[in-house]
Amino acid sequence: MVIDDDNAERLLLQEITVDLAVEWVMCSSGPDAWTYLQAHPEQLPHLILVDLNLTGEQGLDWVRRVRATPDFSALVLLVRSGEMRDEQVREAYQAGASAVLMKPQGLLELEVQMAALVAFYRHGAFRFAPIR
Repeated sequence: MVIDDDNAERLLLQEITVDLAVEWVMCSSGPDAWTYLQAHPEQLPHLILVDLNLTGEQGLDWVRRVRATPDFSALVLLVRSGEMRDEQVREAYQAGASAVLMKPQGLLELEVQMAALVAFYRHGAFRFAPIR
């Protein structure tokens, strides 16, 4: 799942991961993502990319809400931002982020980051500890 209020960012992530055979659920806000999770408890996403600076409910507020909900608390939540100070990184981990990713500046860097991320979760992390 991708939660980002920037339509261009969502489309770009979807486009560059087509060859990786990734099926993203695209959400433009925290409330949209929350609605999806509640409506599909049997099909929870393997990982969720959450933009730090969402319009309305901020990314970290959404992460806290997910972590406080027993049915969703084990989800892998990756917080993303174009800029992030050390204090924000600490706050993201304290909120319950599984990892923090800086949004790369270039298309090639984004492609490499997404390929590595997908490979890690497809062949590494979930191989040993799958999430529903």
